[in-house]
This record gives sequence, C-alpha cells and structure tokens, in this order.
Amino acid sequence: EACEDGWAAAEMAQKTGQNRAEMLGRFIAGYMLIEQGQLGSARKETDRGLYLARRLGSGNFVTEGLCFLALIEIAEDRMDEAKACINQALDILRDVGMTFFGPIALGIAARLADEPTEWVAFLEEAEQVLKSGCVSHNYFLFYRDGIETALDHRDWPRAERYCDALENYTSGEPLPWSDLFIRRGRALARHGLGDRSPQLATELEQVAVAVKEAGFVGHLSAIAEARTAM
Repeated sequence: EACEDGWAAAEMAQKTGQNRAEMLGRFIAGYMLIEQGQLGSARKETDRGLYLARRLGSGNFVTEGLCFLALIEIAEDRMDEAKACINQALDILRDVGMTFFGPIALGIAARLADEPTEWVAFLEEAEQVLKSGCVSHNYFLFYRDGIETALDHRDWPRAERYCDALENYTSGEPLPWSDLFIRRGRALARHGLGDRSPQLATELEQVAVAVKEAGFVGHLSAIAEARTAM
C-alpha cells in the first residue's frame, strides 16, 4: 500500500511539475521496494528521486537518496559501491547538519564498517545525535539498523539494548512494524546467547511467518539460520 501511495503521489506530482512532491513519492516507493527485495524497481525509483533532489539543490534529500542507494548496493552485495554512497551522504550531512538523516546514514555506515572500533564509533555518534534531538524517522530506522548491526557483529547485549530503545520510543503509540522488528531482534539475540528452548523455537517460527507475510524478504535469512541451528 505504501508503494502504491508513493507511486500515485509521484505520478500526480510529475503531471503538474511539482518536483519536490514527486521526489518524496519516489523515495517512499523506493524505500518500500527495498524492504520487499524488489531491487531493480527500487533503484529506478531512487535514481529518479535522487535526480530530482539534486535538481532542487537539497542536500538533505540528496543524502536520503544516497542512503537508499547504499541499501540497494548492500542487498546486491556490492559493498564498495555502498560505502561510496554512504561516504558521500556523510560528507554532505557533516556540512548541512545531521538532524534530518544523520543517524540513519551513520547506522548504514556502521553496517558497512569492518573494524569493531569503527562500527561502534558510528553507532555511538548516531546515539549522540538522537539524544540532542532530530527528525523522528531517524529513531525508527536507526534503532532497527542498530539491531541489525549488533546482530551481525554478535554483540547480543547491544542488540537487546536497541530493541529496548525502539520499544521505549514507540511505547506511546506501538506500531506493527516496530513491534515485529523488536520481536525479531530479541529472538535472534536470545539465540545468539545460547537459548535453544522449545519456546524460542516457536517464537522464531512465528516471527518468520510474520516477516514473510509483511514482505520483508531481506530479513528472513538470519531467522532461517537460527532455526536451522536450534
């Protein structure tokens, strides 16, 4: 539904020459396509949105497009290209300010970092920006990416901490999206800490079904690996 709304908005905006509205519609559709693993279509929408952002001269929206391109490159296992995108985004953000998309960019940079000191530094910098106050989408996406980064690096306590942070941030208005990734993160962290109980096996199965039904195909492999190792 989000893709359809994004496309509809973009098409209406394009017909009336509203470049900013079209850009936003393209980015909405592009990001949802990334989440669903439809990378070719995601790249097409993101490229168009990024072209419009550059045409508008908006540094903040250029960084958004670069971050989405980095996610596409990661999903296609093109890590050098992903790092180039995210480095460009961070260069712009350090000039225009970090409050619009900084924590999201730093979270993606952490996923791409090789050395422990480097990915931890990116995460800690993002947390400082969040504490100082920034646009709300940063809290949602950074905490989710923080969970992923911690799981990738087998830092189970950090993964649980980011699950708690996302839960606390959404406590006043819980969302199916955040609840699902909190469940997933906690289940995978429990598995990483050595839990092999029947209760966790059931939880992993239920989370796998929910993730698949939501269409978040890129988030299934870690669950499948954990279930195989039960």
